[in-house]
Amino acid sequence: MNNSLTGVERDIVIDNLRQNGSMLILQKENDSGNDSVALQPGMFSVLKEGILVVADRFSPDQLKFSAQNRIPMVVHFFYRGRGLYFNARPQPIKNGIAFVIPPVIYKQISPEEYAAAEITATVFYSAKMRKGESLQCFADSAYPLFEPALWQHISEEDVSNAHNEFFQIADLVPAKLPAFSGQRMNEQKKILYVPEDQLPQRNYFPFEATITDTDIFASERDQLLSEFESLNTKMVIPFCESSLSPVHSLYCLSPEESQGTFGPTDVSQIVQLLPICRFLAKNKVQPVSVESRISPLTILYVGPSEIIFAGSHRTGLQRAGEYPFSLFMPLGNVRREIAANLVITQVYDNPHGAECYVCRIIHQKEEDKRFLYEKLYKRKYGEY
Repeated sequence: MNNSLTGVERDIVIDNLRQNGSMLILQKENDSGNDSVALQPGMFSVLKEGILVVADRFSPDQLKFSAQNRIPMVVHFFYRGRGLYFNARPQPIKNGIAFVIPPVIYKQISPEEYAAAEITATVFYSAKMRKGESLQCFADSAYPLFEPALWQHISEEDVSNAHNEFFQIADLVPAKLPAFSGQRMNEQKKILYVPEDQLPQRNYFPFEATITDTDIFASERDQLLSEFESLNTKMVIPFCESSLSPVHSLYCLSPEESQGTFGPTDVSQIVQLLPICRFLAKNKVQPVSVESRISPLTILYVGPSEIIFAGSHRTGLQRAGEYPFSLFMPLGNVRREIAANLVITQVYDNPHGAECYVCRIIHQKEEDKRFLYEKLYKRKYGEY
């Protein structure tokens, strides 16, 4: 397959970029996406001579620095939904920064060229159309999907690496319990959630998430609660590599965050933040074999009404932005497509350019929501 455009093909693409525009993503060569710059149509122009000009008022400081030092960069854009890119050195001009488009423009790797993934997704930049410029998203075995007890799939090394992220993003701090309570946590491998100085009488979640009053012998309850009270918290999470592995780390909600009301919804939100903390600590996405191309996003979590994506580069997706998307999942010998829209409710990032997008799924069919619920919780829709 020819992965480059030259001659007439190149000229057609440049003419389309000049007349119709495209989102641009600029990054330094051999860079994972750190300090990348996203530009919307209207923030740049393309001259007939094949020169791309970014107006000075739309040029951020890192782009000006690259131009002043003639640092080689990669310019990514889209043509009829296909990702393209070229390499060029920016140079300062009177009213902005110029890139001379070279004789060769390269195609990005198509989704078929990546290792096949069972669960994939496509996010479209257009707010109204399910076509055109898009981002490909893939599942990653390091972040198991449809496993609601996310704390049971994290290695000790990952917990150690994400120590700062746990505190900064999820308000979690290391905890140490006496031997008795620690043993009960190791046996149960559930979250110890005590909202009102008593163990809950029932589980508030669609899966066995927390220790309830019936999980502990009555003769042991007072000792467990007494030792828990010494932490001045409302929740302790036991981390382990699998449901069959021993607990290797305990983290609790910080005492400051434990002062106010802390309900089951808050517990669920913190659990969903765990893969985000891990990802930002690692700053890794699904690897690609060719440098300087925009990597696909990683799917960190899928719920009935939520989905979380992550990437080691800035994509131009905006908080509060609404985007059409399709989620593809295996169903027997076929793949089921769940088509809906998503709204980005929160964006988390780190100093290295990695970003995670927490999204609420909207405009979805009721049967799709039911399907995702039953796949995640392994029970009929709406059952607790």
